[in-house]
Amino acid sequence: MTFDFTMWLILALSASVIANLFSFWYIRRVLSKLMFVGENLSDLVDLLSVYKNHLNGIYTLEQYYGDEDIKTVMSHTTSLIELLNEQYGDILSMVEPMEFEIEEQPEETEQDAKTLIDQENVFYAGTRKRNT
Repeated sequence: MTFDFTMWLILALSASVIANLFSFWYIRRVLSKLMFVGENLSDLVDLLSVYKNHLNGIYTLEQYYGDEDIKTVMSHTTSLIELLNEQYGDILSMVEPMEFEIEEQPEETEQDAKTLIDQENVFYAGTRKRNT
């Protein structure tokens, strides 16, 4: 009876280890594909932004100023960039490196140092001598 119970435990443990290894492999594969798509999508948004700026530069030239076709292409490019940011913004934020704000600590001035020493001296009364 103990042998059968141990055998079932070993079988369950083996199945669990195999399932965990498969899950780890599958999740790693899916995440690598997601990162690939995210990086390419980030590049696409950057390229579209550069294209929009170039198109805006052409639109402001004197010979093309007021051209309806260029204005329509500019509005389509703007809406496409907004759509990509709305629909795939989560993927884009996963790919972009996080930026941390570093708080600059103010430099300690001579007056601050003197105040700190004075505050420390309040608690220090010196050595007390015994009259023995």
